[in-house]
Amino acid sequence: MTITAVTQNINAFRNHLQAENFHMMENTNNDGSIFFSTDQRTDSGANIRLVVAFSNDYTSVDMYCFNVAQVNNPLKKDAILTLLNDLNTDYRFAKFTIENSNSITISIPLDFSETNFDPSLIMKHLFGLYNCADKEYQTFMKLIWA
Repeated sequence: MTITAVTQNINAFRNHLQAENFHMMENTNNDGSIFFSTDQRTDSGANIRLVVAFSNDYTSVDMYCFNVAQVNNPLKKDAILTLLNDLNTDYRFAKFTIENSNSITISIPLDFSETNFDPSLIMKHLFGLYNCADKEYQTFMKLIWA
């Protein structure tokens, strides 16, 4: 794996965003890695942040959907953990986690070789994250407010 391949992948993704007229903010992490993000409100009411993160060292891409739901009631924690386990069983690619801030996150990793990078596949999975958050937001809210 070369840094050149990562740079080419980032450029290809940036160009794909422009061609599709889909706006994402480009940012740089402290380690120099690049990520793109956008804030969205789903049809079901979740205020989420979608992130596409590129590694400095590998051609893999990690996608995140942050802020799917906020679990502030410690009495709901066990029920939420059970729900996360169920969702992680139901969804093949998406991984549901609860952060230290009690916020629910969904993530999907994608691994590309140096020659098979496909920005449209990233977008397909990114929209899948959006749809997943939109669908499961109500499930989380029913449990949180019960």
